[in-house]
Amino acid sequence: MEEFDLDFIAEHVNQKIAVPKGWKVDYTKFDNPIFTKDATSIDLWPISDASWIKQNHLEPSIENFFAWVPYTIQAMAYDVKSHKVIGEKGIGALLARKFLVNNLNTAREESKRKGVAVDQRMERKAKSMDFTFVPSGE
Repeated sequence: MEEFDLDFIAEHVNQKIAVPKGWKVDYTKFDNPIFTKDATSIDLWPISDASWIKQNHLEPSIENFFAWVPYTIQAMAYDVKSHKVIGEKGIGALLARKFLVNNLNTAREESKRKGVAVDQRMERKAKSMDFTFVPSGE
């Protein structure tokens, strides 16, 4: 069975959460819910929990989120109000099937936490998605 690990970022996460039938809910160390069913895992967390939002004392907005995500493919979101995918850079990366760095500082921080070089991490991610890897120059 193919595994899926999805992240849903919300402006606000309600404290009381309805758990869909057949799903199990656990909580991260940050007290954010993780829904699991079979080989599917869905993390739900508020945008204010993004490390780069916290570290840089940024307003927790989608614009700041897009500006600080490590990779361009992460700079898109589904807007539940307009029912559209937003984020020009992310959509462009998806359509071009290219894996590029979006914010080099954030990519460096993430790579350091994972114990690999930026380009090494990007190349692995690109391969897993069948995307073209575009080196960051790191």
